[in-house]
Amino acid sequence: MNVCIYIYIYIYLCLLTPLYLLSPLSVLSPDSSVSCLLSPQAEIYKADFLAEREAREKLNQKKEELQDQLTQAVVERDRLKQEATSRARMEQMKLRHLEDFPSRAPHIPPPQGESCVHPSW
Repeated sequence: MNVCIYIYIYIYLCLLTPLYLLSPLSVLSPDSSVSCLLSPQAEIYKADFLAEREAREKLNQKKEELQDQLTQAVVERDRLKQEATSRARMEQMKLRHLEDFPSRAPHIPPPQGESCVHPSW
């Protein structure tokens, strides 16, 4: 018979038996065929359950780390957007003021010791 059938029988018997009469599998007599079959199966289920729990915990930890990284990236992106917007505004104001005040030829003072009049004049 399949091991699953023994498990179903055991569960059915457990449901019919009062709780105070139930004993853990390890306390059952070693000659009990149900105990011999269910103990290894229970250990397999327990190991599988613990492995799944550990995997879930690792996934949740990784998810939290990725969420923190995403939050930091969004904050950095928003800061860079704000900085770019601020620079664009400054550039627009600069261009607007340059249009209002046309550029003049820069005044270069004559070198010292020389007159402003050209010698050939």
